Amino acid sequence: MFFPRKRSTAVILAIFGSFTLWYYSQTIRTTLVPKLGEQERDAWFREVSLRHPILRMTRMPFGDRVEISKIQLDFGIETAEAKTIREERLKTVKSSFEHSWQGYEKYA
Repeated sequence: MFFPRKRSTAVILAIFGSFTLWYYSQTIRTTLVPKLGEQERDAWFREVSLRHPILRMTRMPFGDRVEISKIQLDFGIETAEAKTIREERLKTVKSSFEHSWQGYEKYA
């Protein structure tokens, strides 16, 4: 429940806000939108040549979704020898990155 003081404050704010919105809508309409004559209007809306015109439009697909085949390789079961090779390569890449990072921290 509003008390009389809060109600009068709300009414004053509503009137002030309405006037402010009306004033700025009139100001923007008269200052930002140019009043164009016939010749200026024709120049404003003239045809502009496009560098890359649209030659054809492609329609959006519709209907049921189509399943896309899996393209990722199925690696299968990893042997012990392949695991050691992979881990050695991983260590080499990691040590190379750490070496580069230490150089960056030292000289950058």
